[in-house]
Amino acid sequence: VIVCSYEPLRMLTFPPPDLHFAIAVPVTLRGTTREARAVLPRAVGLRRIVRNIGGAASVVAGILTSDPDVLGQGMLADAIVETARAKLYPSYWRVRGAALAAGASGVAFSGAGPAMIAVVDPARADPGDVAEAMREAFGAEGVEARAFRAKPAAGARVLG
Repeated sequence: VIVCSYEPLRMLTFPPPDLHFAIAVPVTLRGTTREARAVLPRAVGLRRIVRNIGGAASVVAGILTSDPDVLGQGMLADAIVETARAKLYPSYWRVRGAALAAGASGVAFSGAGPAMIAVVDPARADPGDVAEAMREAFGAEGVEARAFRAKPAAGARVLG
């Protein structure tokens, strides 16, 4: 689902993509969206903005075409939010590196963090193995985490 506008409400819905994800969710590390927003820069240079817009477009294109490499490229393109939020969670860089080394096409915070999600092409790597590598990387930083593999399902819908 893409929310195009809120007033008036306009949404575009698409069938769930055929993609595979690895997820690592810290058990002992907490954070709030308020904290994650507070570290974001108030002013950003044009070059970084252009890079992020291209990354966002790649994320949408990768999802719509079920292409893990295009999606992964978009996930890795963030030059604003991920770098700022990584300061809150020093384990970010180790977990990101572990996911990529295990074969992920891309990795990013899930939401505001500290959970992390990686897109995986199952022809090249097992999503469960990538999730386990991410969990172990959190552990190497002293952070207990749980590992999951997931596939998208149909989004929310209005009943009645």
